[in-house]
Amino acid sequence: MASVYRTSNAFFVSSAGKRLQKQIAFFFAGKDFRGCSAVFAGSVFPFLKAFEQNNPDIVFEKETIDPTDFFSVLTPVRNVDMAFISVLNASVAENLTALIKEAGRLLKPRGQLVLLIKKPKKAFSVSVSEIPETKSPPLLKETEKYGFVLQKKKNLLRFPYDGSVWKRADDFLFSLSAGGGNFLIICAQKQPVVVATVENYKPTRITKASVFTSPRT
Repeated sequence: MASVYRTSNAFFVSSAGKRLQKQIAFFFAGKDFRGCSAVFAGSVFPFLKAFEQNNPDIVFEKETIDPTDFFSVLTPVRNVDMAFISVLNASVAENLTALIKEAGRLLKPRGQLVLLIKKPKKAFSVSVSEIPETKSPPLLKETEKYGFVLQKKKNLLRFPYDGSVWKRADDFLFSLSAGGGNFLIICAQKQPVVVATVENYKPTRITKASVFTSPRT
C-alpha cells in the first residue's frame, strides 16, 4: 500500500506532508532557536511549523547544491550554532558526505547537526518522485566519522494517508517512539577537539620508611 506524489511541493501541501511538519515541530518541542545562528542545505519547508514563533537566524540557505560554488560561498562562515541538512532532493543526496564534513567545519564546539531523510519504502509507504531515499545506518556512521555524537532521532509519518483513522494511528505510534516511519530526523552534536597533553609525573622518592609502611610489605 503506497501513497504517490509527483512533486515534493504536492506532498508538503497534502495532509500527510502537514502531519510530517507537525511531527518535526514536536521533535523540537522545548528547543529555543531564538538567538541561534543556522545554515541550511536543502529545503527549509519541512521545518517551517517548528520555526513559526521560534525561528533561528538563518545566515545561509541553499535548496540545491552545486559543489562548484556552494562550498566556496560558505568559506567565510564559521562558528554557527546549528546546521540543517534536508536530504530531500538529488543534489543534496549526492553531496551528503561533503555536506556533513562541511557541517563539522561550520559548527562551533557542541553545535548541532540536524538531518532529515526519506527512508526506503516500507509496507505503508509514501513515494515522492523528487525525493531520494537514504539508509540511516551508513548515515549515522558518516556523522560519527566527522566527529558527531548522536543525541536524538525520531521516526516520522508511519501512515502517509488522508483520513482521521490514519492520523490517530500515526499520532499514537509517534508518541510511543515506535519503529517504522517514512522519514527520519536525526540530531547530532559536534564534539569539541581534546588536545592531547603529556603529563609530567615526578618519580616518587622511595625511602626505608615507605617500604616498611607499604600495604604489600
